[in-house]
Amino acid sequence: MPKFGWKYNMDNIHAAILLAQLKKFPKTIKKRKKLTVYYKSFLKKIPQIQLFADEKKGKHANHLMPILVPQKLRNSIISKIKKVGIQATVNYTPLHKLTYFKNQKQYKQKVFPHAENIGKRVLSLPFYPDMSPKKIDFICKTLKSLLEKK
Repeated sequence: MPKFGWKYNMDNIHAAILLAQLKKFPKTIKKRKKLTVYYKSFLKKIPQIQLFADEKKGKHANHLMPILVPQKLRNSIISKIKKVGIQATVNYTPLHKLTYFKNQKQYKQKVFPHAENIGKRVLSLPFYPDMSPKKIDFICKTLKSLLEKK
């Protein structure tokens, strides 16, 4: 992100597609919530994994499945899990580490320990509304196996 700004470029065709998708939204949210509960029921049993707390004040979209793992293991976990066909990624980078903010003088000397900690430990597991429990089981068992080897 070299420059800060907004990106608006939805045309009529995209708006029509979005309107059709919005009709499916309540059903999709229910699916995502159910999958999140299923995922977390397995992940909470793995000691090296820390889950994010559910926010009580709002309504979560459950659009990603982020977890926290030990910092020293995060990148090797991502690498090894990809070798078996599981697409894990880093979706959260502390804002002050992004190019635009990194070059702003008010952020250059600042320390953001919580953002730094999360940024070094977070990874996102595959997550989509039509995911099967069988796929989640495979991901969790693979992750557990990798972490037990450490």
